Amino acid sequence: MHSDPQIPDWMERIHSGKATPDEVDRLRRHPGVDPAQLDEEVRLNRLLEVLPPVSVPSNLASRVLDAIHLEARQTRRRPRWAGWISRIVWRPAWALLAVACLALVGWRIQSQQRTTLARSVLIVSEATAVPGVEALVDFEAIQWLESRPEPGDLELMAALSSP
Repeated sequence: MHSDPQIPDWMERIHSGKATPDEVDRLRRHPGVDPAQLDEEVRLNRLLEVLPPVSVPSNLASRVLDAIHLEARQTRRRPRWAGWISRIVWRPAWALLAVACLALVGWRIQSQQRTTLARSVLIVSEATAVPGVEALVDFEAIQWLESRPEPGDLELMAALSSP
């Protein structure tokens, strides 16, 4: 629809009931107005004019709000003692659940640390395999474990220590 300065807003004019029959005829001939839609709007206005005016009380908004509040109070209504029992029962239950969760997490962390320590001890014990006591009884095995410097090591250490 195109805006025409002679026809500012034809729908608003028709809805308000201020359009005269001459204006409706002029709008039918206007290229930017759909004649079927215009006829439908005019018929709707005629039907609405026939209806009697609706009597609405001046305090309608307050009545609606009162009804909403009343319905909300009726759905929420429960005995006063029910709230106290709920607080007495559920708050400790949630606190107990939280403590149990923390204890479980602590136990799991401690168990994981113990497992890690045991694996580390196992790895270290396998890496440093010491011969049994029977092998140490043999003098040759003890000699074999003793570290002896090689002949060139002493001269190399003396050469490095002198300036």
